[in-house]
Amino acid sequence: MLPVLMGIGGLRLTPGEEDLIRRCQPAGFVLFSRNIANARQTRELTDSLRALCRHVPVIAVDQEGGRVVRTTALGLELPAASQIRRSGNIPALIKMAENIAISLRLLGFNMDLAPVLDICHDETVRNALPSRCWGTTPDEVVSMGGMFNRNLRHYGITTCAKHFPGMGLAQSDPHADLPTIDASREELLQSSLIPFMALEPELPAIMSAHILVPHLDANLPATLSHTIMTGLLRFQLGYKGVIMTDDLCMGAITNNYGVPQAADMALEAGCDLVLICHHAEEHLNEWHPRPSPQNGTDRDESLLRLERFSRDLVPPLRWDDRLWEQCLHSAQNLVEEMQPFSSPASPSSPVQHM
Repeated sequence: MLPVLMGIGGLRLTPGEEDLIRRCQPAGFVLFSRNIANARQTRELTDSLRALCRHVPVIAVDQEGGRVVRTTALGLELPAASQIRRSGNIPALIKMAENIAISLRLLGFNMDLAPVLDICHDETVRNALPSRCWGTTPDEVVSMGGMFNRNLRHYGITTCAKHFPGMGLAQSDPHADLPTIDASREELLQSSLIPFMALEPELPAIMSAHILVPHLDANLPATLSHTIMTGLLRFQLGYKGVIMTDDLCMGAITNNYGVPQAADMALEAGCDLVLICHHAEEHLNEWHPRPSPQNGTDRDESLLRLERFSRDLVPPLRWDDRLWEQCLHSAQNLVEEMQPFSSPASPSSPVQHM
């Protein structure tokens, strides 16, 4: 099993992608709006991905609500986390998690790249986060983000918390460049890290942030830093789940590293999975993972984590037209109910157009 979640180019697999998947056996896939045209096509695509793998693959999507919803073409939209937070409507939060989980399982997904556990410090900053955060304080994020996470899992969708060690203080968007966060270890422990520390036992996976935190590692972004991924998350915080990168094709990484080079560095830093979401066929045909210079036991343990993770994935639901229509109706009701709690339009980011 190649430790990568790869993106797919379009609505159906190309012969080259099929050949690559058969040869490389990636751990799984991440789909985006470009892969989703209608419900039948989406389910056929996810079924074809499963059929090509000799293991149970991760089939993931970013389905957070608000501007990060990949099912708009299907008529399924959802309110933003910030709207739910402002409303204080816990039944609506639970209903949204249920809707996301059931609709994704009908479409053939088994993982939602959520919840966002970053803290919102400024709704106007262009760091890709406005409207996506569950709180403006650590306690609020723990409470609402934790409830969202638990209910997604309750209804059969595996989750991935993001973006460790916390991206809320970033002043720029990692899709374009590498943000720097000037916070000490003590300041992070008193704020940005609290949601991850509090919810860590409930998180099957955690995604890294493409940020530079000089007080933790002056040279490498968190995703590529052994000090942060292994020293802080794995050893100091004692995290036992799967660590994955954010997409290595983002400007924060590609402005300074080639994707194959960054993939090797992320694995050496202690990540279990790397995400290569764009031009994956090209990058994976160039990438020949190099042996880790660290103790081989680390890589063996990582592979065992991935195997356990794969075994725990819940199968998709049998397609049900009536249940799908219920999901569409429920989502529409949620959007209408949360409309009074909308904030001014969030600064644009590539995250909402993928």
